[in-house]
Amino acid sequence: MILSSELTTSGGVILILLVLALVCIIVLCVIRIRVLQAKLVSHKSSLQSFHVKVGNIAEQMAPFSSAFPWDPEGFKFLGKPIDGIQFENDRIILVEFKTGKSQLSKDQRRIKNLVTNREVYFEEVRFG
Repeated sequence: MILSSELTTSGGVILILLVLALVCIIVLCVIRIRVLQAKLVSHKSSLQSFHVKVGNIAEQMAPFSSAFPWDPEGFKFLGKPIDGIQFENDRIILVEFKTGKSQLSKDQRRIKNLVTNREVYFEEVRFG
């Protein structure tokens, strides 16, 4: 390999070393960015899991909060597809707890529509 006379001087050698150092720094930065991106994805996943767990606990505790408008003794927890059923003397209420900007799932909207369209029935099934 033929190097120009400018690069063989001490100034040229320093320039080559600086370029190599910068390339190494860039490579190390790219590697570090990729590691941090992987950690960020992992932390986001953990945070989402935490929110789901807190939500599940809150759903089970909600009937005992002061914000719950009915007698908690009449509440039966289901979990899925809706959180529960509130039994009152004069009515039965299907209950779904939501926080923040969360919305009804597809199944929950379907159930709500069945109730709205009066497509909910009581059936007695006897055995023996």
